[in-house]
Amino acid sequence: MEGDEPSNWMVKLWRNWMVCISRLFIIMRQK
Repeated sequence: MEGDEPSNWMVKLWRNWMVCISRLFIIMRQK
């Protein structure tokens, strides 16, 4: 385990959040 880039998992988490939010936004707009 390398603690060189602690922002790596943060980027993954952020991308996951962005996908979730965009999906929710699309669903909300379709209603």
